[in-house]
Amino acid sequence: MFSGILPVKASNSTNPSDIVNSQGAITNDLLAQYRIAKDYFYRKQYDEAISLFKQLITDNPGTLFLYDGLARVYGARQNMLQVVDLYRSGLQQNTGNPYFLHRYGMALRSLCLGNPAAARQFEIENGILNLYEYAAGQVLAANALNPKSIFQLDLKDFPRLLERFNDNPRNSEIMLTLPDEILSQINNVSSSVSDKWVAMRDSHKPVVFLEMDGNSYRGGNNNRGGNRHRSLYNEKEREEREKSKRKHEKNISYHYMRQSFKQKNTMQVERFGMQILANDKSDTNVVGSMRKYFRRNKNYDRQGIGYHDWDLLDRIRVCANG
Repeated sequence: MFSGILPVKASNSTNPSDIVNSQGAITNDLLAQYRIAKDYFYRKQYDEAISLFKQLITDNPGTLFLYDGLARVYGARQNMLQVVDLYRSGLQQNTGNPYFLHRYGMALRSLCLGNPAAARQFEIENGILNLYEYAAGQVLAANALNPKSIFQLDLKDFPRLLERFNDNPRNSEIMLTLPDEILSQINNVSSSVSDKWVAMRDSHKPVVFLEMDGNSYRGGNNNRGGNRHRSLYNEKEREEREKSKRKHEKNISYHYMRQSFKQKNTMQVERFGMQILANDKSDTNVVGSMRKYFRRNKNYDRQGIGYHDWDLLDRIRVCANG
Protein backbone atom coordinates (compact mmCIF):
# COMPACT_ATOMS: atom_id res chain seq x y z
CA MET A 1 0.00 0.00 0.00
CA PHE A 2 2.75 2.45 0.88
CA SER A 3 5.20 1.45 -1.88
CA GLY A 4 8.25 1.61 0.34
CA ILE A 5 7.15 4.60 2.39
CA LEU A 6 8.43 4.21 5.92
CA PRO A 7 5.99 4.52 8.84
CA VAL A 8 5.71 7.78 10.70
CA LYS A 9 7.08 6.25 13.90
CA ALA A 10 10.69 5.19 13.57
CA SER A 11 11.79 2.15 15.52
CA ASN A 12 13.42 3.02 18.83
CA SER A 13 15.32 -0.25 18.68
CA THR A 14 17.73 1.30 16.23
CA ASN A 15 20.24 3.66 17.78
CA PRO A 16 20.27 7.02 16.01
CA SER A 17 23.29 7.17 13.75
CA ASP A 18 25.76 9.94 13.45
CA ILE A 19 24.61 12.80 11.25
CA VAL A 20 27.67 12.69 9.04
CA ASN A 21 28.36 9.03 8.46
CA SER A 22 26.65 6.09 10.11
CA GLN A 23 29.11 3.56 8.75
CA GLY A 24 32.51 4.96 9.50
CA ALA A 25 34.68 8.06 9.54
CA ILE A 26 34.89 10.41 6.58
CA THR A 27 38.08 9.96 4.61
CA ASN A 28 40.05 12.66 2.85
CA ASP A 29 39.40 10.90 -0.44
CA LEU A 30 35.64 11.09 0.15
CA LEU A 31 35.85 14.80 0.92
CA ALA A 32 37.92 15.36 -2.22
CA GLN A 33 35.34 13.54 -4.34
CA TYR A 34 32.55 15.48 -2.65
CA ARG A 35 34.21 18.77 -3.54
CA ILE A 36 34.57 17.66 -7.15
CA ALA A 37 30.85 16.85 -7.29
CA LYS A 38 30.06 20.19 -5.68
CA ASP A 39 32.26 21.95 -8.24
CA TYR A 40 30.29 20.25 -11.03
CA PHE A 41 27.15 21.67 -9.47
CA TYR A 42 28.56 25.20 -9.29
CA ARG A 43 29.62 24.94 -12.93
CA LYS A 44 26.06 23.81 -13.75
CA GLN A 45 27.39 20.52 -15.07
CA TYR A 46 24.43 18.80 -13.47
CA ASP A 47 24.69 15.44 -15.22
CA GLU A 48 28.27 15.01 -14.03
CA ALA A 49 27.34 16.14 -10.51
CA ILE A 50 24.42 13.70 -10.32
CA SER A 51 26.52 10.82 -11.59
CA LEU A 52 29.32 11.41 -9.07
CA PHE A 53 26.98 12.05 -6.12
CA LYS A 54 25.09 8.83 -6.89
CA GLN A 55 28.31 6.84 -6.96
CA LEU A 56 29.47 8.39 -3.68
CA ILE A 57 26.12 7.62 -2.04
CA THR A 58 26.27 4.02 -3.27
CA ASP A 59 29.68 3.64 -1.66
CA ASN A 60 28.73 5.65 1.46
CA PRO A 61 24.99 5.13 2.06
CA GLY A 62 25.10 6.54 5.58
CA THR A 63 26.77 9.86 4.74
CA LEU A 64 24.06 12.49 4.98
CA PHE A 65 25.81 15.46 3.39
CA LEU A 66 26.20 13.49 0.15
CA TYR A 67 22.42 13.21 -0.02
CA ASP A 68 22.16 16.94 0.69
CA GLY A 69 24.55 17.65 -2.17
CA LEU A 70 22.55 15.57 -4.63
CA ALA A 71 19.32 17.13 -3.37
CA ARG A 72 20.69 20.57 -4.28
CA VAL A 73 21.35 19.41 -7.82
CA TYR A 74 17.84 18.01 -8.14
CA GLY A 75 16.48 21.23 -6.65
CA ALA A 76 18.33 23.31 -9.24
CA ARG A 77 16.50 21.28 -11.87
CA GLN A 78 13.18 21.71 -10.06
CA ASN A 79 12.94 17.93 -9.58
CA MET A 80 11.22 17.95 -6.20
CA LEU A 81 9.94 14.41 -6.50
CA GLN A 82 13.48 13.17 -7.00
CA VAL A 83 14.52 14.95 -3.80
CA VAL A 84 11.72 13.12 -1.96
CA ASP A 85 12.74 9.77 -3.46
CA LEU A 86 16.37 10.45 -2.59
CA TYR A 87 15.73 11.00 1.11
CA ARG A 88 13.22 8.16 1.23
CA SER A 89 15.90 5.85 -0.15
CA GLY A 90 18.39 7.19 2.40
CA LEU A 91 15.92 6.59 5.20
CA GLN A 92 15.29 3.04 4.05
CA GLN A 93 19.03 2.39 4.27
CA ASN A 94 19.39 4.20 7.59
CA THR A 95 16.25 3.17 9.44
CA GLY A 96 15.78 5.04 12.69
CA ASN A 97 18.24 7.80 11.81
CA PRO A 98 16.57 11.04 12.98
CA TYR A 99 18.45 13.19 10.50
CA PHE A 100 17.24 11.21 7.52
CA LEU A 101 13.72 11.29 8.99
CA HIS A 102 13.99 15.07 9.27
CA ARG A 103 15.27 15.49 5.72
CA TYR A 104 12.56 13.22 4.35
CA GLY A 105 9.83 15.15 6.16
CA MET A 106 11.20 18.49 4.97
CA ALA A 107 11.38 17.24 1.38
CA LEU A 108 7.73 16.17 1.59
CA ARG A 109 6.80 19.56 3.02
CA SER A 110 8.56 21.33 0.15
CA LEU A 111 6.69 19.13 -2.31
CA CYS A 112 3.34 20.06 -0.74
CA LEU A 113 4.11 23.78 -0.78
CA GLY A 114 5.93 23.96 -4.11
CA ASN A 115 4.12 21.48 -6.35
CA PRO A 116 0.63 20.66 -5.05
CA ALA A 117 -0.27 18.65 -8.16
CA ALA A 118 2.77 16.38 -7.76
CA ALA A 119 2.07 16.14 -4.02
CA ARG A 120 -1.49 14.97 -4.71
CA GLN A 121 -0.22 12.37 -7.17
CA PHE A 122 2.29 11.20 -4.56
CA GLU A 123 -0.54 10.81 -2.05
CA ILE A 124 -2.57 8.71 -4.47
CA GLU A 125 0.32 6.48 -5.50
CA ASN A 126 1.36 5.81 -1.90
CA GLY A 127 -2.02 5.64 -0.20
CA ILE A 128 -1.45 8.70 2.00
CA LEU A 129 -4.54 10.71 2.98
CA ASN A 130 -2.78 13.91 4.07
CA LEU A 131 0.80 14.36 2.87
CA TYR A 132 1.39 17.59 4.80
CA GLU A 133 0.40 15.81 8.02
CA TYR A 134 2.60 12.88 7.04
CA ALA A 135 5.55 15.25 6.48
CA ALA A 136 5.06 16.79 9.92
CA GLY A 137 4.93 13.27 11.35
CA GLN A 138 8.38 12.47 9.99
CA VAL A 139 9.91 15.52 11.67
CA LEU A 140 8.06 14.81 14.90
CA ALA A 141 9.45 11.26 14.82
CA ALA A 142 12.96 12.63 14.25
CA ASN A 143 12.62 14.94 17.24
CA ALA A 144 11.26 12.10 19.38
CA LEU A 145 14.36 10.04 18.61
CA ASN A 146 16.83 12.85 19.16
CA PRO A 147 15.43 16.21 20.30
CA LYS A 148 17.18 19.01 18.42
CA SER A 149 16.40 22.70 18.21
CA ILE A 150 16.68 22.60 14.41
CA PHE A 151 13.94 19.94 14.30
CA GLN A 152 11.77 21.96 16.66
CA LEU A 153 12.25 25.20 14.72
CA ASP A 154 11.27 23.47 11.49
CA LEU A 155 8.24 21.95 13.20
CA LYS A 156 7.14 25.38 14.39
CA ASP A 157 7.20 26.52 10.75
CA PHE A 158 4.58 23.96 9.68
CA PRO A 159 1.48 25.88 10.89
CA ARG A 160 2.82 29.23 9.65
CA LEU A 161 3.63 27.90 6.18
CA LEU A 162 0.25 26.18 6.00
CA GLU A 163 -1.48 29.46 6.82
CA ARG A 164 0.46 31.35 4.17
CA PHE A 165 -0.22 28.67 1.58
CA ASN A 166 -3.96 28.66 2.27
CA ASP A 167 -4.13 32.48 2.26
CA ASN A 168 -2.80 32.55 -1.30
CA PRO A 169 -5.80 32.93 -3.67
CA ARG A 170 -4.09 30.68 -6.21
CA ASN A 171 -4.35 27.80 -3.75
CA SER A 172 -8.06 28.22 -3.00
CA GLU A 173 -8.85 24.76 -4.39
CA ILE A 174 -5.85 22.99 -2.80
CA MET A 175 -6.07 23.72 0.92
CA LEU A 176 -3.54 22.16 3.28
CA THR A 177 -4.61 20.90 6.70
CA LEU A 178 -3.08 19.71 9.95
CA PRO A 179 -5.19 17.89 12.53
CA ASP A 180 -5.51 19.44 15.98
CA GLU A 181 -3.60 16.49 17.44
CA ILE A 182 -0.57 17.21 15.25
CA LEU A 183 -0.77 20.95 15.96
CA SER A 184 -0.84 20.18 19.67
CA GLN A 185 2.20 17.93 19.39
CA ILE A 186 4.07 20.60 17.44
CA ASN A 187 3.23 23.25 20.05
CA ASN A 188 4.32 20.99 22.90
CA VAL A 189 7.70 19.96 21.49
CA SER A 190 8.57 23.40 20.09
CA SER A 191 7.60 25.54 23.09
CA SER A 192 11.21 25.66 24.27
CA VAL A 193 12.36 27.35 21.05
CA SER A 194 9.54 29.88 20.77
CA ASP A 195 11.72 32.90 21.55
CA LYS A 196 14.44 31.72 19.19
CA TRP A 197 11.86 31.08 16.47
CA VAL A 198 10.46 34.60 16.83
CA ALA A 199 13.95 36.08 16.61
CA MET A 200 14.89 34.00 13.57
CA ARG A 201 11.63 33.76 11.64
CA ASP A 202 9.24 36.45 12.75
CA SER A 203 11.28 39.62 13.13
CA HIS A 204 13.12 39.93 9.84
CA LYS A 205 13.23 43.09 7.77
CA PRO A 206 11.18 43.14 4.54
CA VAL A 207 12.38 40.57 2.04
CA VAL A 208 14.66 41.79 -0.72
CA PHE A 209 15.17 39.16 -3.38
CA LEU A 210 18.76 38.19 -4.03
CA GLU A 211 19.95 36.13 -6.98
CA MET A 212 23.40 35.34 -5.62
CA ASP A 213 24.43 31.76 -5.04
CA GLY A 214 23.32 30.42 -1.68
CA ASN A 215 25.51 28.90 0.98
CA SER A 216 26.30 25.27 0.46
CA TYR A 217 26.89 22.57 3.03
CA ARG A 218 30.57 22.94 3.85
CA GLY A 219 31.60 19.42 4.69
CA GLY A 220 35.16 19.32 5.93
CA ASN A 221 36.22 22.94 5.54
CA ASN A 222 36.52 25.98 7.78
CA ASN A 223 34.18 28.35 5.96
CA ARG A 224 31.58 28.53 8.71
CA GLY A 225 30.71 32.04 9.72
CA GLY A 226 31.94 35.18 8.04
CA ASN A 227 31.23 36.23 4.47
CA ARG A 228 33.80 34.20 2.60
CA HIS A 229 32.73 32.74 -0.73
CA ARG A 230 33.93 29.80 -2.74
CA SER A 231 36.53 30.39 -5.44
CA LEU A 232 35.26 31.77 -8.74
CA TYR A 233 36.30 29.88 -11.83
CA ASN A 234 36.40 32.47 -14.59
CA GLU A 235 35.86 36.10 -15.47
CA LYS A 236 32.30 35.46 -16.61
CA GLU A 237 31.31 34.02 -13.24
CA ARG A 238 32.98 36.94 -11.45
CA GLU A 239 31.02 39.36 -13.64
CA GLU A 240 27.78 37.51 -12.91
CA ARG A 241 28.37 37.67 -9.17
CA GLU A 242 29.20 41.37 -9.35
CA LYS A 243 26.07 41.96 -11.42
CA SER A 244 23.97 40.10 -8.85
CA LYS A 245 25.56 42.11 -6.06
CA ARG A 246 24.75 45.40 -7.80
CA LYS A 247 21.20 44.26 -8.45
CA HIS A 248 20.80 43.32 -4.79
CA GLU A 249 22.10 46.71 -3.64
CA LYS A 250 19.78 48.44 -6.10
CA ASN A 251 16.78 46.49 -4.83
CA ILE A 252 17.59 47.51 -1.27
CA SER A 253 17.94 51.19 -2.20
CA TYR A 254 14.76 51.10 -4.26
CA HIS A 255 12.85 49.46 -1.39
CA TYR A 256 13.85 52.16 1.08
CA MET A 257 13.34 54.94 -1.48
CA ARG A 258 9.71 53.85 -1.88
CA GLN A 259 9.33 53.74 1.90
CA SER A 260 10.65 57.30 2.01
CA PHE A 261 8.05 58.33 -0.58
CA LYS A 262 5.29 57.24 1.80
CA GLN A 263 6.95 58.97 4.75
CA LYS A 264 7.54 62.14 2.68
CA ASN A 265 11.15 62.10 3.80
CA THR A 266 12.86 64.14 1.08
CA MET A 267 16.36 63.61 2.46
CA GLN A 268 15.98 59.82 2.33
CA VAL A 269 14.35 59.93 -1.11
CA GLU A 270 17.39 61.81 -2.39
CA ARG A 271 19.81 59.54 -0.57
CA PHE A 272 18.51 56.24 -1.88
CA GLY A 273 17.54 57.55 -5.28
CA MET A 274 21.02 58.94 -5.86
CA GLN A 275 22.60 55.68 -4.68
CA ILE A 276 20.85 53.99 -7.58
CA LEU A 277 21.53 56.71 -10.11
CA ALA A 278 25.21 56.86 -9.17
CA ASN A 279 25.57 53.48 -10.88
CA ASP A 280 22.93 53.90 -13.57
CA LYS A 281 21.92 57.41 -14.56
CA SER A 282 19.66 56.04 -17.28
CA ASP A 283 17.31 54.29 -14.85
CA THR A 284 14.10 55.91 -16.06
CA ASN A 285 12.00 54.19 -13.40
CA VAL A 286 13.92 55.86 -10.57
CA VAL A 287 14.16 59.20 -12.37
CA GLY A 288 10.43 59.16 -13.08
CA SER A 289 9.57 58.19 -9.50
CA MET A 290 11.71 61.00 -8.11
CA ARG A 291 10.21 63.54 -10.51
CA LYS A 292 6.72 62.49 -9.44
CA TYR A 293 7.70 62.83 -5.78
CA PHE A 294 9.20 66.32 -6.28
CA ARG A 295 6.08 67.49 -8.11
CA ARG A 296 3.97 66.53 -5.12
CA ASN A 297 6.38 67.73 -2.42
CA LYS A 298 8.01 71.13 -2.70
CA ASN A 299 10.63 70.62 0.03
CA TYR A 300 13.81 70.67 -2.03
CA ASP A 301 16.32 71.49 0.71
CA ARG A 302 19.49 69.40 0.45
CA GLN A 303 19.80 69.32 4.23
CA GLY A 304 23.58 69.19 4.13
CA ILE A 305 23.89 65.74 2.56
CA GLY A 306 26.56 65.19 -0.10
CA TYR A 307 25.70 63.04 -3.10
CA HIS A 308 27.47 61.59 -6.13
CA ASP A 309 25.90 63.92 -8.73
CA TRP A 310 24.05 67.03 -7.58
CA ASP A 311 23.72 68.25 -11.17
CA LEU A 312 21.66 65.19 -12.02
CA LEU A 313 19.46 65.72 -8.97
CA ASP A 314 18.98 69.36 -9.87
CA ARG A 315 17.94 68.37 -13.41
CA ILE A 316 15.40 65.98 -11.96
CA ARG A 317 13.99 68.77 -9.80
CA VAL A 318 13.87 71.22 -12.70
CA CYS A 319 11.96 68.68 -14.79
CA ALA A 320 9.63 68.05 -11.87
CA ASN A 321 8.81 71.77 -11.73
CA GLY A 322 8.03 71.70 -15.43
